[in-house]
Amino acid sequence: MIREHRPRVHGAALLSMASCLSVLALVAQPVFGRMVVGAGAQWDFSDFLITRDLVVRGTLLSKAAVQHDPAGGCGTHSQGAIGGWDFSIKPDSVLFGSLADSVLHVFMYGRPDFPRGSDLPGQVVIAYAVRRCPDPSTYWGGCAPIAADGAILAPRGTNHGLLDAGPGPAQYHTLLARLAQKRLRHPTAAIEGAAGLVLLRVRSVTPEPGHGYRADCDSLGWAAGSGSQVPRMLVFNVLPGCHGVSAGDTVLIPIPMNYSGQSLTLDLCPSGLVADAGMIPALSCKLADISNALILRPSGMHVITSRHRR
Repeated sequence: MIREHRPRVHGAALLSMASCLSVLALVAQPVFGRMVVGAGAQWDFSDFLITRDLVVRGTLLSKAAVQHDPAGGCGTHSQGAIGGWDFSIKPDSVLFGSLADSVLHVFMYGRPDFPRGSDLPGQVVIAYAVRRCPDPSTYWGGCAPIAADGAILAPRGTNHGLLDAGPGPAQYHTLLARLAQKRLRHPTAAIEGAAGLVLLRVRSVTPEPGHGYRADCDSLGWAAGSGSQVPRMLVFNVLPGCHGVSAGDTVLIPIPMNYSGQSLTLDLCPSGLVADAGMIPALSCKLADISNALILRPSGMHVITSRHRR
């Protein structure tokens, strides 16, 4: 039987990270064994979206002020209700991730002010979210309204801009082009065409000068598909805004067709493939149920982006 292990984490800090809305200037550095990003290199809204488990375009159905009480998990306990917005969205397309339901609910920490009229029912939005162990049944994230002229709007104090895109709000078509260039950094895009998914236990994480970081791993077996070899060492390129993996994590890794060797270099953000309380966040399903989110074809694996339409 495949089992996961997840080290104890501080829930408040993780939920604060998950609900981060601002796009900052950052640089990679190891902190507490986990590769995070600190001040230095520039990144933008497209980089931020790549690190979310689920990104959809859809229509806002409702927005309500709520007091959300996180469920707790991974050794954390609820620290009381947290104020925020509950967005109900009807997705019409999935940009990244795997959507299990026809209506998406996203909890946005705090109650930021949106441009007047841009957060009303009927508004077209980009919704983005992560789901993590301290509150595994809730999507934490937010919305970016798309104006009639294609401009991507943002709440007061939040930056949804794109680097080198000129003055004024970024345009939706420009954002889509940026995301297309970077799409393979997202776990679900990287899974497309893979021979299989192997479950690995991370033993240690070591910085790789000028390249990224190395994770030495033990194999826990194939979770889907198969291959002739399993890597013992993963080398990750450091990506803006990606919190990577840490020692003790159990992570699901796509193995390319015809792979051989002991090491595998990956230009993706693995955070959404770390097993959290039995959940694989980027696939929006339990580890035991990942067949619900995947189709295995002779040409490789395919992620079902809208499972409710099957």
